Amino acid sequence: MPAPYSCGLCRRAVRKHFFTVLQYVRHLEISHQHQSRFSVTCGIDNCPKQYQKVRSFKKHLSRSHSNVWRRQEPEVQHDAEAEESDEESDEESDEEYGELVDINNF
Repeated sequence: MPAPYSCGLCRRAVRKHFFTVLQYVRHLEISHQHQSRFSVTCGIDNCPKQYQKVRSFKKHLSRSHSNVWRRQEPEVQHDAEAEESDEESDEESDEEYGELVDINNF
């Protein structure tokens, strides 16, 4: 299955492709938003809207294409769930890697 989103700002020879709109937006934030003359065209369902800021493009996606945008948002954990998950991850890491060495003591 081909990736449905591609970056028209990347050079043609190395054009990047993305499976989700969120991946595409993150790419724009990291790679292009600080370029002079930055501009992105929405293109979802042939939408012609253009934006000079990624933040404005993200707002547009959430308001005008919420069906696509909402599917992309990561689930938000409550603080208690996140702490439990972190503790479990730490325990698993300790088991997997044995004794950890604090690099600040060298």
